[in-house]
Amino acid sequence: MPTSKPSVDSYAALYRDFRWHVPQHFNIADMCCGRWARHTPDAIAIRFEHEDGTQATLSYGELQRRANRLSHALARLGDIAAGKPKDHLIVVNLSGRGDKDLDSVARHLGGNW
Repeated sequence: MPTSKPSVDSYAALYRDFRWHVPQHFNIADMCCGRWARHTPDAIAIRFEHEDGTQATLSYGELQRRANRLSHALARLGDIAAGKPKDHLIVVNLSGRGDKDLDSVARHLGGNW
């Protein structure tokens, strides 16, 4: 059975008419990582290259463990923040580059660091 090539205009129509149907209770983290970690924990989730050129991989199981560590740390931070005065600043460094984050905080504080 021959397949027909989409017309040039079909992309515009697909883009225009696309709707993302998301259920009311939807966990994108579970959809993207959690279910894979449960069913195929050793499968490769991420391939990356370090600044020095070495390559590495991260399995879905390890990615889920790291995500859980982060979510638990953020939950604890929320508990800590709840007991602090509203004018206290809590910095969460997610970039892994503390120097960049400190610069961002300094700019946010108007350079009064």
